[in-house]
Amino acid sequence: MAESKAKIETPSGEGVLEKIWVSELGYLMVKVYYEDRKIWINHNLGIHDSKDNIFTSALKEKTEKRATDERPK
Repeated sequence: MAESKAKIETPSGEGVLEKIWVSELGYLMVKVYYEDRKIWINHNLGIHDSKDNIFTSALKEKTEKRATDERPK
């Protein structure tokens, strides 16, 4: 089976999604390869909320905050 390269946009720039997993402490993690810098970075996307059975979205909150900060006044 051929591997597909899913490109994603992160706060560190555009990269290739390599792996998605849940850490032993309950954090949703992704491993991203940045072709331009030839490095891998693990990003924490949030922790599992067992009460609501969802993951918080730390990356989404940072992205929304940055987008809000960039709006002209």
